[in-house]
Parts: sequence; structure tokens; C-alpha cells
Amino acid sequence: MNTTPSVLLSVNSHAGYSPEQITDTLTLGELLEAVEQAIEDFGAEARIVVANGQRYGAGFGGIPRREDLFERVEEEFGYACTNCDAEGLDDEEAFAHSRENRHCLVDVEGREAYCYRADH
Repeated sequence: MNTTPSVLLSVNSHAGYSPEQITDTLTLGELLEAVEQAIEDFGAEARIVVANGQRYGAGFGGIPRREDLFERVEEEFGYACTNCDAEGLDDEEAFAHSRENRHCLVDVEGREAYCYRADH
């Protein structure tokens, strides 16, 4: 049995469709202060786990050990329509465009984001 203590890191993983929508989050400095306090409270050997809010399936995860744990969020955001030449739409514009025109929109990485087409 693992006797290393685990601490739950509170996260809100479903707060927005783009980084601009996330307004209630820590800075790196605030995170550092919280980690220093957690080390004082629980010890440096405590493992960090996160709850992902899933009702079904695996409900917990962790922070992976990797060199690129942090990376800059690119400023290029927006949505493009797969049915016409509309592009660079923000969340509200994309939602409205999809709903009014029954078009599908994708994010900058090509993932489907909004689609009000009847055949989907």
C-alpha cells in the first residue's frame, strides 16, 4: 500500500472555450505561494492529484512529469466556418453564425467547435 500522502489540487477544467474566457485563475506567483504553503502543511513528498469532475470513468488524474509542463498560450484564437469563408470569429460570433446559417465552425486547430447542422 502506498503511504505517500496525496493532496488534491483544485482546478476548474471546464470554464471556457478559449483562454480569454478564463478570468478567475491564479498567477504563477500565487501558485508558487500556494505550493510553498502546501509543502509546509503536507510535506515535500506529497503527491499532487486532481479531480476532473467526471461522473463516469476515471475521476482523478495528476500532473505529469515532463520538461514542457508550462507553455505560452498563443494569441491566435477564433473560429472559422467550414461552409463559407467566415474566419476569425470570437465565441459569440461563432455561435451566432453557426446557429443562424446552420454551418459548422472549427477552432484554430481544426477541431469542430460549433455545429447546428441537422445532419450532425
